[in-house]
Amino acid sequence: MATKSKKITIETIAKNYKRAGRMMSKWKKKAKEDIKFVLGEQWEKDVKKTIEDQGRPALTLNIIQPIIRLVTGYQRDSRSSIKALPEGGE
Repeated sequence: MATKSKKITIETIAKNYKRAGRMMSKWKKKAKEDIKFVLGEQWEKDVKKTIEDQGRPALTLNIIQPIIRLVTGYQRDSRSSIKALPEGGE
């Protein structure tokens, strides 16, 4: 049988695990929305349909994609790597 301190620790770990799962779920939802924006899918289907039914074009101005490409290019060009060199002249 678990002691009281072990029981509290197990309960704390379980509570933290569940909370992390909820937060990850929220993050995944936001990440999917962000990916849609990058891919040019910025309109929700019902909103886009309403606009098009009114005879207006649903313009998509993908301003974020060039910025993302620029930042990823900078990162790719300036990747850092770890070099391990021995001490001494052996």
